[in-house]
Amino acid sequence: MAGIDLGGDSSVEWLVQVDHVRRNPDPESSQHPTNPKGWRQHGIDETDKTKLVNFKICIQIPDDRDGFFSDLQNAITDAANKKTLCFLLPIVEKQNKQISISWDSLP
Repeated sequence: MAGIDLGGDSSVEWLVQVDHVRRNPDPESSQHPTNPKGWRQHGIDETDKTKLVNFKICIQIPDDRDGFFSDLQNAITDAANKKTLCFLLPIVEKQNKQISISWDSLP
């Protein structure tokens, strides 16, 4: 299973691991083209095109559960007639898997 983990360190930490990377074009990892302090990474992980492949999205619930669920419910209500669900999630230090997104790659 492939995935992406995002979370708080003293800033934001990320880890991407894929199981069947597409080699044409090769993945990219380079300095951001317009920001000398930035970085850009891009690649494609192959999945099984013969079956439905889903993202599994897991979010660690912050300490302010009531505020988080209220904000999430408001975002769901707001997204009812849109195609995007957006909400704020406070970055928590030392939670390197605060957001995890996984999927099934080709073996």
